[in-house]
Amino acid sequence: MDFPRGRNKRVIVPPVLQAIVGVAGCIMIVYDDATAATRLQDTAFDTEIFAATIIVFVMNITMTWYLTGFIVCRLWSSERRARAAEDYEISSRSGLYNRIIKVLIQSGMLHSVTEAIFLLCIIVGSDNGIAFMSDVEARIIGIVTTLIVLQLNRSGGDNDTTVVKIRPSRDNHGSSGAQTKHADSRQDEVAINVEMTPVNTNDPVKPRNWA
Repeated sequence: MDFPRGRNKRVIVPPVLQAIVGVAGCIMIVYDDATAATRLQDTAFDTEIFAATIIVFVMNITMTWYLTGFIVCRLWSSERRARAAEDYEISSRSGLYNRIIKVLIQSGMLHSVTEAIFLLCIIVGSDNGIAFMSDVEARIIGIVTTLIVLQLNRSGGDNDTTVVKIRPSRDNHGSSGAQTKHADSRQDEVAINVEMTPVNTNDPVKPRNWA
């Protein structure tokens, strides 16, 4: 996969900063869990831990939308190239239901909604909701990652297989060609899959004896 935004490495600055803030918040949460049984009740410290928890979840949601956006752009650009290389009727075989599911997968909405519900349970102080969403989130992360990878592979953005369609030419002095419908002409199409094998340029070229 190409580096997004024309190989501009500055795009990694926001997620790196988000990760640093998230790690700092996680350290505070782990420290609170480790010292909760030995230290005295500190309302101010508990307030800071609550704020750190909110920050961690906000950073996770923001990072998910930011990074998933680049993957979505890659998927959509690959799909546009595929549609440009084929006929509209062939490339638009998916129905409305499949398009909706594709948008939900590509946008990362499944993971973001789970994080938002988890954050809402923490804000309202629902222990049952926190326990339930913590179990759900661990499974959603693996599912979302797998779906995005499968969708990227299906789009064929980096596939080395080229599909070439050949249509028979119709001359102007043939009356039957002008009367043939578009649906009949599609039956004459021939699809050829051309697989390109990379060549190792480091191998020495052996001279061939043409005599």
